Amino acid sequence: MSLPLTPALRHPLRATAIALSLSLAGLAVHAETSPYYLGVATTLSHDSNLYRRSDGSGQVVGDTVWAQALVAGLDQTLGRQRLSGTATLRRNDYSKLDTLDYTGHNLKLALDWETVNNLSGTVGVSSARGLRRVDTTNSLGQPISEQYVQNDRSVNASVRLGVITRMTLEAGIVQARTGYSFAAYDRANATRQRTLSVASRYQLGGATQVGIGLRQGRVVYPSVSGNDYDRRDIDLTVNWRPSGLSTVYGRFSHSRTEHDAAAARTTDFSGPTWELRGDTQATGKLKLAASLSRDTGIATSTYSLTSRSENFSRASTNIGLDANFALTSKIALRAGLDLSRRDLERLASSTSTSNLSGKDDTRTLSLGASWQPTRSITLACDLSHEQRSVSGNASLPYSADVYSCNGQFVLGR
Repeated sequence: MSLPLTPALRHPLRATAIALSLSLAGLAVHAETSPYYLGVATTLSHDSNLYRRSDGSGQVVGDTVWAQALVAGLDQTLGRQRLSGTATLRRNDYSKLDTLDYTGHNLKLALDWETVNNLSGTVGVSSARGLRRVDTTNSLGQPISEQYVQNDRSVNASVRLGVITRMTLEAGIVQARTGYSFAAYDRANATRQRTLSVASRYQLGGATQVGIGLRQGRVVYPSVSGNDYDRRDIDLTVNWRPSGLSTVYGRFSHSRTEHDAAAARTTDFSGPTWELRGDTQATGKLKLAASLSRDTGIATSTYSLTSRSENFSRASTNIGLDANFALTSKIALRAGLDLSRRDLERLASSTSTSNLSGKDDTRTLSLGASWQPTRSITLACDLSHEQRSVSGNASLPYSADVYSCNGQFVLGR
């Protein structure tokens, strides 16, 4: 488990970011477009309910966070191949809850390759480290000082064969692993996931492509026996481009999940899942996007020092709406609305001998504005309100407001 940086060690990171910012500013007048970029960013945000606890419970905790980041990226063509990647190193300092201070990162690297005979594909790796938002109290209601820092790593590969006809064949694999810095939480919640997929796509015409595919997934809890499960999907997909300004994607699947443990089989799922999303450049300044989906959810564990239980989302329906408006060539406005409904079942634990069930509805409204005075500088502010209402006894209601402002200086793009 990584230890929080002491105040003496925080200043060098801030000084480095400031020095790099000044250096980049000095070079900006000589900058030209290149396949690489390097920059610095800072964000000041406030979350009124960090742990998403019920209003009126007396346990709602809010705090202000200052994040400083170094950012870099590349997009380089190498003959027929294309190498791309992004990297962010971020330091997060909490105003009051300094036990949550941590250094995180987000790294992605991908190689798009192509050979003769219409054979192509992608190989990619990613690594992310960030603070997981969980209820960090033990069974006595006392705070747990350890950080719940989540570490995600994944590797993916795909290969496509586009033959002379309108048919394209594709196969892929994704291997992912999730772990946590708090050892006890890691033992109960760390997962390994593997998904294999094969698909065939057919170009009906210039604007429409249809496909059929199979996916096989496996989720394993390395330290907890009996909670592993398999998922199988048969997918029918369609991609439609009615114009150069609009795109529509649809997927309809028959999905099935099967748990190894007999006690968890009551939450097995078999039925339709689907996804529909689209976007359009409605006017020269207004771009609209919408999404609608229904899917199953992975089990999420609630850990305390004396018990452990799982909330299984048997089905979740999500609606997303986004609007982006270019007020001027340098100023943009954004508004978003996200709605989510989950069907939940909480399994019995060592402190509860009965299963609980219910639904919850989460609504998030967000507004934002950004200003880009030059290609290198971006300033933005966002605010959002999140609220959950519940029926049944497997979830808790809450509300939260988040405000943030950030600035970024990037040289090279």
